Amino acid sequence: MDSTTTWNPQGVHFVGSLPLPTTRDVFNLLGSTIPHHIRRIPDGEPSSRGNFVFFQRELFLPYPQLVNTRHNPTATSGQPLQNVDEVTRYLEEQLETGYDTAAIESYRVFAEMRAAGSIPADVKFQVCIPTPLNALTSAVAQNYKAFVEPYYTAALVRALVRIQAQIAHQDLAVQIDCAHEFAVLDERWKRVPGMERSKPWWCDVDEDGERDGKNDIRDLVFRGVVDRVVSFAGAHHIAGDVELGFHFCYGDSGHKHFIEPRDMGTMVRAAKAILPCLNHKVDYIHMPVPKERDDAAHFAPLRELLPLLRAHGTLLYLGLVREGDEEGTKRRLETARIIIDADPIGTSTSVSSSTADDSTSEPVVTWGIATECGMGRMKSDDVPGTLELMKKLVRPITR
Repeated sequence: MDSTTTWNPQGVHFVGSLPLPTTRDVFNLLGSTIPHHIRRIPDGEPSSRGNFVFFQRELFLPYPQLVNTRHNPTATSGQPLQNVDEVTRYLEEQLETGYDTAAIESYRVFAEMRAAGSIPADVKFQVCIPTPLNALTSAVAQNYKAFVEPYYTAALVRALVRIQAQIAHQDLAVQIDCAHEFAVLDERWKRVPGMERSKPWWCDVDEDGERDGKNDIRDLVFRGVVDRVVSFAGAHHIAGDVELGFHFCYGDSGHKHFIEPRDMGTMVRAAKAILPCLNHKVDYIHMPVPKERDDAAHFAPLRELLPLLRAHGTLLYLGLVREGDEEGTKRRLETARIIIDADPIGTSTSVSSSTADDSTSEPVVTWGIATECGMGRMKSDDVPGTLELMKKLVRPITR
């Protein structure tokens, strides 16, 4: 494919983590190798943040009863608290997630390097914040999730507020990471042995039935997930002049998903429920594509989302790039092109170098590419080749 003769795909998105030792290394690499293909740049999530929300378990270890067996070095998970008032005060007054401190420190480096010309002037600084559900699902004992949730949510909101107080809004993009949401929605606790931590805690999940009283269980689970995302990403927690994006994820621990998606249907359904309920424009959304899925059936649900994305001017990034797999990446990309760049009435008139009369005609929605998840678990030697592959397959962005 000659990427200069088509509108889509254009631009590259970096989800968050990169396998480099420092933020300065990340800014240097991306600013020098792919500056014309990026709208925003993350700090690479070095050190403790490189393993997603795992580091958040440290917040709860002073009271190990709160911590699930996966992260608890003692045999106290879920046991009664000896001093509820003391624990409550700790959660109210001392819970600090660290996301704000890291973002503010990285922004100083970003501003310095941008002033020196190492980062393009119109590239934004991207701060990635997982929703509260992620740390709760990952680290907190099931019987304490409802107790901890409001305090942890408040701590994350405080971090968001401080980030926006310290970072110029015109420079900032906040990315909301949604990963464990899809473990809940796709019922990981039923499909994968030993994954009870993915059970929802806001409704009684009857594994032998479909209903809880008069309510459909799956609807209660879905509404609980959506309402939590909307409450966190909306509710005026993110200023109107700050760019907002979403990263949907099925995990990458051990280079494996925590559960294999049947297709993109769950992500599309979630996006259709979340985006219209936010009191904020969503500038972009990232969705992963498993390396095995280059079939049209996997991408087909996207057709339902495209009208919403176009109506709101939301960019779509598909995580279809896999290091060391140029041919597979091309297959996934071409299947996506057929689905996304079809005309609005759904006929298969894809925009390609062989069929487009007007190479600058606008398709249904503007979309770009990314890796499935953050690149933090990638071998550092694979990063340069992956960046070159991305540049080879997409247009520079239209600013």
